[in-house]
Amino acid sequence: ARQFQEDNDLPFSFPADVEKEIVPMQEPEEKDFSGRKDYRHLSILCIDPKGARDHDDAVSIEKIRDGWMLGVHIADVSYYVKEGGPLDNEALERSFTQYLPWVAIPMLPEKLSAELCSLNEGVDRLAFTCMMKLDEKGRVVRYAFERSVIRVTRSITYEEAMELYERKDPEVVNLCTVARLLKA
Repeated sequence: ARQFQEDNDLPFSFPADVEKEIVPMQEPEEKDFSGRKDYRHLSILCIDPKGARDHDDAVSIEKIRDGWMLGVHIADVSYYVKEGGPLDNEALERSFTQYLPWVAIPMLPEKLSAELCSLNEGVDRLAFTCMMKLDEKGRVVRYAFERSVIRVTRSITYEEAMELYERKDPEVVNLCTVARLLKA
């Protein structure tokens, strides 16, 4: 495994200047929420594979009188990664997290990917949100892109989502209904 990484020029760690850049980074606080739309009141669901540690997207769904309000919430990594800095340059060089059978070689340090930028259940996180109003047939009536603050209310696996669907969990059933309509 180690030889494979060496042979393919895959990094084992992050450079010292990147490590230095992330040291002062901390959990977001109220002051960080200024100018952001607050969606912490919504029921927000994060669905990922079992064992996932970097939760970078989540969804919210609400049945309304004439359709649905669908929210897609993406972790706002740009809040922490300053353009042109050592971390930005390293992330550009790596391009993506590489998943190998024996190891994941992350694009971002774990402090960001699995902690500060991960949409973990029950904690406030900075995000980019696309809120969409859909009609009864799943057509987008209007949408807005917003910098936001969210709090995931449930983090589940795909298997748990299937179980919840079979048990007729309203939120999961609504998500499946909307997914079917959007696909059609």
